[in-house]
Amino acid sequence: AASTNRREMPIVEQLEPCITCHAWNGDRSMIALSPNSNDIHIYSLQPGSAGALKLTRVWTLREHDALVTGLDWAASTNRLVSSSQDRNAYVWELHNNEWKPTLVILRLQRAATSVSWSPDETKFAVGSGEKLVAVCYFEEQNNFWVSKHLRKHGSTVTCVSWSPNSLLLATGSADYRGRIVSACVRGVDTPGKQTPFGADPAFGTVLAEYASSGWVHASAWHPNGTTVAFASHDSTVAVVSLLSPEVPLQTIRLAELPLKVSARRQPSRGERTLLGTNTENAHAALPVAVPCVPRLSPSCQTAHLLALGSATRPCSSGSSRVRALTLAASRSRRAPAPPHPRSWPRR
Repeated sequence: AASTNRREMPIVEQLEPCITCHAWNGDRSMIALSPNSNDIHIYSLQPGSAGALKLTRVWTLREHDALVTGLDWAASTNRLVSSSQDRNAYVWELHNNEWKPTLVILRLQRAATSVSWSPDETKFAVGSGEKLVAVCYFEEQNNFWVSKHLRKHGSTVTCVSWSPNSLLLATGSADYRGRIVSACVRGVDTPGKQTPFGADPAFGTVLAEYASSGWVHASAWHPNGTTVAFASHDSTVAVVSLLSPEVPLQTIRLAELPLKVSARRQPSRGERTLLGTNTENAHAALPVAVPCVPRLSPSCQTAHLLALGSATRPCSSGSSRVRALTLAASRSRRAPAPPHPRSWPRR
């Protein structure tokens, strides 16, 4: 939890021994998280002792049969979407102080790995271990959520993030690739919307592809809709421009363990903290959350949540670190490259 005054010291609370994913609601008064299980806990900011705000658990959602892998909370509609290793996703809606789940028709044969609402909140994307992304939308005539599949990946899709106009997806995969893919759904998206690749690109078209030396863990869009950052397992962050997609604008190499980007949509001024890539926005920073997880095992960590103003960041103790990375300027010294991910022990 945190004060709205950025000059005040943040309040740090350990909510659970381990947290695998989390999402804030629109006004940052509630947070949903998974305590490394199939449950979803929802905490609310409430007055505590001496008038200080304290996060208090108010709901526990139980519908998934396996580990919850992703959460995202739509700011306008107040819908919460969850994904899980049980190959399912649910859209949760609050009615009469009770959360009601609606099953999404994903048609997956492998675990769902991540989930993200589109900015207009009419669609959401679910990454999976089936080498595909399920783009989900509500079908009015049947009154349930259905999906279309993007099958242009060579391995597990580790992350998905939407462009500001809700037409394109930036995806990361374990095949060492970051991709820009069209997720324009006829009948759902308003025709005529422009992208850096023209208006209304056909659904499923791979518009750009970027090679990496490791699994791509996360991606984030600049609000201008033409700049994207990819964080990879080789401890690099590549910033690319879709106006000149051949060569990355900048590649930042770090000495630490791999980064996982936490770059959700932020309200008002906080939105500019996602990426800063020019002189005008040189002060802007990308909140980069590290579980720097050896062997990619989140269960061995003790996790906390730190929210500072509108820039919310998950952080962890023990071997993990948290840092804010400014993408407007690279480091003056070049750090040595970390071990190649193929040399890491398998589990």
